[in-house]
Order: sequence, then C-alpha cells, then structure tokens
Amino acid sequence: MLRNTGDRPIACQVRTEWLDQEVDGEFSVGAAGVQSISHEIALPLQPFDGHSYRFPVRIMARADGLGAIDLCWLAVAPAVTVDRADGDTVDENAITWHPIPPDRFTMGRHHWFGPVDLDARFATVVLSDRLRFMIEITDDSMSVATLSDPSKGDSAELYLDLRPDADQGKPVHDEAVLALQIIPPAQAGAGAQWQSMQKLPDDLSGIAVDCRLRSDGYRIVVDVPLTPIIARRGEQWGGLGFDIGINDADFGQTRDSQLMWTGHPDNYLNPAYLGGLYVNPVLSSASSRTLQ
Repeated sequence: MLRNTGDRPIACQVRTEWLDQEVDGEFSVGAAGVQSISHEIALPLQPFDGHSYRFPVRIMARADGLGAIDLCWLAVAPAVTVDRADGDTVDENAITWHPIPPDRFTMGRHHWFGPVDLDARFATVVLSDRLRFMIEITDDSMSVATLSDPSKGDSAELYLDLRPDADQGKPVHDEAVLALQIIPPAQAGAGAQWQSMQKLPDDLSGIAVDCRLRSDGYRIVVDVPLTPIIARRGEQWGGLGFDIGINDADFGQTRDSQLMWTGHPDNYLNPAYLGGLYVNPVLSSASSRTLQ
C-alpha cells in the first residue's frame, strides 16, 4: 500500500521482489491519498517436503527524489482440516489421522531405529463446546520428563495460535499463542502432568489434558474450550496456527531426538512457522500462508 502524506499528487515507480521474481510498475497517488498494490506470487507454494519455510517479500517505491522500502516475510506451512464430531461422540474410525513422518525430525534423526522406536500421529475434532486434539505416540523406551524441563525427556508439545488473522504468523509470542507441554505418566493409572510455557489467559483456564500409557507408548487428549476461540476469531475461525512436537528420550537418558509436524524446531521462540488448522475443508495438498 502506497500512502502519500503530501499536499500534491505524486507518480511512483514501484518494484516488488520475492525469491528470484521481480515486478515493476508505475502508480499515481493523490494528495494525502492511498493506493493499493497487489501481486499474485505465482509459485508452487507448498512446504518443502512437509517442512515450513519463510522468504522475504520487498516493495520499494521512488518518487520526486524520495524513496521508501518495506519488507515482509511470507510463511508457507502444512495445512489440515479439523474433523467434526456428532455432538460429543468421536468415532475414531471415521476421523482423519495425520502422521508425523520421520522426515520431520528436527534433531536426533541418527538416533532413530524405526517406527517401533518413535512414531506419532494426531487428529483434530470439533465437539459441541470444545476443540479436541488427540495424539498417539509409539515409544519403545520411556524416559519420562519432569515439569522442571519437559523438553529433556519423553513429552509432547502442542502449539495453537489464537491471534486475529492480521496477527497470525507474527514471529513473537503473546498470551494468545498457546504452548503446552504434556508429560506421560511414569506408571499406569497416574494422572497427566502438563503445563503452559507461559501463563494462560483466564478464559483458557478450562483447558483439559489427559495422558495415558499404552502398551507401546502413550496417548494424549487435549480439549480447548471453543468459547474463547470464537470470542477471538469468530464462528468461522479457520487458519489457526498449529503444531505438534514429540520429544524422545531412550534408555533412561535425556532427550536424544525430536519430531515436529511442521519440521521446525524453534516454535517455542518463534510461532511464525506454525502450520494451519482450518474449520472449513482444505485439500490434502493445501498450505497455510501468512504474510508479516
């Protein structure tokens, strides 16, 4: 968008650049006026092998010996459609399970001995009053983490960006970006341990987490109330930033590997690479795109 703060019209030469592309144009902006510019970024915008990525988009304007430049970053990430339950009953045979494949290791790929060692899948479902995340982890050697640092042992991470559309993809955390750490119980029948990396807003205090051991690993269910999601994003809240990470620690040691659905290791610092969760159907080949 070009903005003329002067008291006379100006003619601008504008160049927009991204990757190896550039587009030139000339635009006139009236006194104290605004001129919108739009370009289609004509690329096969898909995640690289399922991994999120970002690249810069620059716009440069010159007029009457003056110049201005602006820089944004376009993030491209995986996208999935949330399933819908019939009321509060989830038919797990009728929902979509999404694998987190071994090419999404962010660390420790050389420690991986195959799906028996570490494997994971997840599903997302809308119930009558909550958004449910189900995560199933296969792990043949459990070394349960502690709440002092859940990332150092067997644990899972759930990221959910509830900010408005205009703020999705911003590379900074605030209270509307959830970063939950869930620890499997050390023994069958024990309760779930979990925490948020930062203080939860009051209206999200109703988040419920269940985590139970299985014969080959553990299973997590996280319920996030719909009311605060709708309050922030409206009834059609599609495009929430979203990711799941799995930390693995074998043989009683500290973490030796990590899987992330978007394949990016720094979500806890930078939520710009989160994937997209959509309430309306998207194609299996679709991607989430945010420009900041």
